Amino acid sequence: MRFGSRVVLSGGAADDDRVDPHLYEQTRRRVHDDLRQIAGQIRQRDDSRLLAWARTGLLAGAQRPLRYDPRFLDSSGKPLTPLPNSARAPVEAWTERVRSEGIRTIICLATCRELTRYEPLELHHDGLLGYFRSRELGVCHLPLRDPAHLLPGEAGGWKQELQQVQAAALGAFPQLNVPVLTFCSGGADRTPPVLAYIVASLAEVKQ
Repeated sequence: MRFGSRVVLSGGAADDDRVDPHLYEQTRRRVHDDLRQIAGQIRQRDDSRLLAWARTGLLAGAQRPLRYDPRFLDSSGKPLTPLPNSARAPVEAWTERVRSEGIRTIICLATCRELTRYEPLELHHDGLLGYFRSRELGVCHLPLRDPAHLLPGEAGGWKQELQQVQAAALGAFPQLNVPVLTFCSGGADRTPPVLAYIVASLAEVKQ
């Protein structure tokens, strides 16, 4: 239930066995497909949408700033690393766009290494996340490795990491000002399952 600008759960993190697997998978797929569509639109220079709502007005997902912006991709379509100085104004505009859409807190799943690409922009002495805080956005950093870049044999360990981050995100959620935006990098393998876990857990609490 809502209490002021926060969401209050009666109890701690939901028991995994109690989370409806159908609702979880339905939400994961919907967010994944929505973010994939948004990425395609951005590649075509259509940034009319940035957010994929897992639960309208409460919890959304996105790609990290400028992930699919064609101005900051190389000839093969891969992100420029590090970002050039010309990316500073677009990152600032992305942040203001997110704020204008009502977002009050960001759950960042990107790793510290992934966030270093923003350092040359000198947005803030604490990097991109520090910049978000300076723009009056709450920040919850729960780094999770990108499974697309795992070494052979690491998949099992990554699943445990995902479960730990899902539990941590759900545990932190009651203290976060809503709406909350979650992003990783491309929005395919990390953001959808974390959002789906929170949504399915909230549904169990409501019941």
